Amino acid sequence: MTDLHAVALGDHPADLVITNGRVFSPETGTYDSVDVVVAGDRVADLPADGSHAISEETTVIDADGDVVLPGFVDAHTHLDTFQAFEQAYVHALTGGTTTVVSETDRFARRVGTDGVEGLLDATADLPIRVFATLTPIPFYGAVAGLGPDAVDPDSLLALASHPRVAGVGEVFWSRIVGRDDIPLSELVTAVREAGGVVWGHGAGCHDGKLSAFATVVDNDHELLDHGEAEARARRGITPIGRCGSIRDDIDFVASADQRVLWGEACLCSDGMWPAELLSDGYMDHVVRRTIEAGVAPETAFRMATLNPARHCNLDGLGSLSPGSYADVVVLSDVERVAVETVVSGGRVVVEDGEALVEYRSHDYPDDWYDSVSLDVDAERFRVPVRPDERDGSDRLESHETVRAIGYIEGLLSEPQEVVPRVVDDTLVAAPERDVLLMALLPAREDQPNPGFTGFVTGLGLESGAVATSDTWGNPGVLVVGADAASMVRAVDHVEALGGGWVVVRDDEVVAALPTPIAGVCSDTAVETTHSRAEAVRAALADSGMTAPQPLLAIGTLTSIGMPWFKLGFDGYVDVVGDAVVGLWD
Repeated sequence: MTDLHAVALGDHPADLVITNGRVFSPETGTYDSVDVVVAGDRVADLPADGSHAISEETTVIDADGDVVLPGFVDAHTHLDTFQAFEQAYVHALTGGTTTVVSETDRFARRVGTDGVEGLLDATADLPIRVFATLTPIPFYGAVAGLGPDAVDPDSLLALASHPRVAGVGEVFWSRIVGRDDIPLSELVTAVREAGGVVWGHGAGCHDGKLSAFATVVDNDHELLDHGEAEARARRGITPIGRCGSIRDDIDFVASADQRVLWGEACLCSDGMWPAELLSDGYMDHVVRRTIEAGVAPETAFRMATLNPARHCNLDGLGSLSPGSYADVVVLSDVERVAVETVVSGGRVVVEDGEALVEYRSHDYPDDWYDSVSLDVDAERFRVPVRPDERDGSDRLESHETVRAIGYIEGLLSEPQEVVPRVVDDTLVAAPERDVLLMALLPAREDQPNPGFTGFVTGLGLESGAVATSDTWGNPGVLVVGADAASMVRAVDHVEALGGGWVVVRDDEVVAALPTPIAGVCSDTAVETTHSRAEAVRAALADSGMTAPQPLLAIGTLTSIGMPWFKLGFDGYVDVVGDAVVGLWD
């Protein structure tokens, strides 16, 4: 504080001064002809002329008429997916992103509360601010289809007051609305007492249900139609526009009343995977897309700076007002959101569009690399024909109608009936009719549930199999295939990798993406991860898969927070009905 006062009063030179810029104030929506004077990691002053604060030791950035604004804040993302952030963060910085708020459910549910602390440790010394949210899943109580995880609820509660924990991660509305005695209130109370907020996941939540949801959560990034931003704002839920590898909902947000957008709406990526991170950027892409959709640049800037910082109670961020952290972005082109310079905590980290920092490595605990241990054979995927109700004998008919998951698009799937082939007394895949075997197995053999094998349609895989340990919502190993032998080969290779994605065709592994960190994250540079992920996508396409985002399509088949029909360890999960059902009625 003393240094800030001394620099602001002209009694001491600044550490850094940004001159000749058009400084955007998200508080007023104006571009001001002022300089940004920085002492240490904070903004000290915004004088019309900061030359008095410059000494021989002062770093001077000549903005030369460019726009200067606070660093971008990603209000919701998933850093524990596909790619270790310390091996990718540079690309976020070069796009002007200086703060992210991340879910931690994948790490936490696989390695316990240490997963939250591990992500925080891995990102603690990066020149980009990372905040975490605590997974609510262990606090849902009894949930149909929800498998076991490694989280100890008491240990998770103890993290509520951690200075880099921003609150409770996304809460699925279907898990709390209309339900009694949900122990989630204990976690919500703990984070609210610590100044945190509660993230919501309200896809498909409307009217009275949305009002009920509003009594628990503070925001929602699931805006899937026009008018949903206003519907949430009227109920006190902060709408968050999303554009990333999962979905692009910006058009729905852009159609909202501009007063809603300016007043409180935020922007997020909801996850930027290697392909999009390398080709599109990070929050610069989200802001650019928002401007292209018709939102005024000034409003888009506020939605990516001050609004998320205020909403998430991230003190000192999202602003260039005196006392704020000196996280600054210089744009040479507003419409294109062309980033020239980035300052993070008073340090220049991007200059002339090029990063001055490098990837980091992190030593994760040894047991994080031992999260997958399976020993399977073809019998594990055998589905016997249904016993005849009249005499208990097996039906050996050539047609047997069974329940299956019908993949639709994106994260959506529904119940369907399919007719597998019958070989001897076993139901097998019929890829010629787009009927595939699928199974969800526990990640380790020492877990009590052996898993469930069923059928899926809508994916288009013609031969071979694909397996992954990156299962959404239910930690385990998911495998989809045209035959049991290929499924065994794929699962075996996932186990050998310590986790990952594997495609098998003609009894050979044709593509693999290792994700050995807790079974879900690559430990290589983002370019390598991208190359391997693209090989998996290409191999699936060569095998006939028709889904435009095959890794998303497969990984979300187990996510019981998504509509409408998913895969659990004991059977199919009717998400809306909160029930587990089998192959037959």
